[in-house]
Amino acid sequence: MKTLVVMLAVSLAIASVAAADVCIKQETLTDEYYYGGRIRPAQETVAEMWFGEKKWVYITEHRKIVVDLTKNSLLFANLDDSTYAETTLPLDWANLADEQTVGFLQQYPRKGTVESTDETKKIDGRQCRLFKTTSWIPVDQGKYDERDESIWASTDLPIDWESYGEIQSNIFTLMNYGDEYAEELKKINGLPISLDAEVFIKGFSVKSTERIQEVIEKDPPADIYSAPKGFTKKEKLSMQDIRG
Repeated sequence: MKTLVVMLAVSLAIASVAAADVCIKQETLTDEYYYGGRIRPAQETVAEMWFGEKKWVYITEHRKIVVDLTKNSLLFANLDDSTYAETTLPLDWANLADEQTVGFLQQYPRKGTVESTDETKKIDGRQCRLFKTTSWIPVDQGKYDERDESIWASTDLPIDWESYGEIQSNIFTLMNYGDEYAEELKKINGLPISLDAEVFIKGFSVKSTERIQEVIEKDPPADIYSAPKGFTKKEKLSMQDIRG
């Protein structure tokens, strides 16, 4: 779900200076790798995001997430089985997921550190600064899903910091970031414009890149900030719902 954080930051920056809603499309490329006795082919995925006035939605092939500050709500839809659940803000997993899922998340929050560097360059005409993150999920005495990421962030875009901070805080909770790691991420000065990641898995690593491909101002579909039509509301999410 790291894609979600990069797209959130960029969309908020644009929304602060645009009168219309903004549609953003981002491409993620993951390298081919060998695991479990077979080659896993390279993957190319696209996520779509819309940002309106204090409203934010993130859509992938399998999930739709809506944060609506005007309604003080977060909606999580599973597009695979046409169900959704919603809760009030600030997000508390105990109000959104079943007891088993909440217990798992509480046991395995993501931890990490952020390093600020003096390295700079321009990306799409914006002056950016490099930040490096290392994060992992502690399991027993080891580290699971360890990630090294290079994030190019820019302060060249004016943003609505109040809305940005409130939405970002709920997204960090949704991604199950521990409090200390969420605090570390505040070191990143500006908005992530691009991200390069390397994930370490049982003796090998997989690289991926995330890039914004398209930014368009246009009128949003009528139900973009709500549950898809015909979906069934669930009382609580399961672990299967949040994976994907």
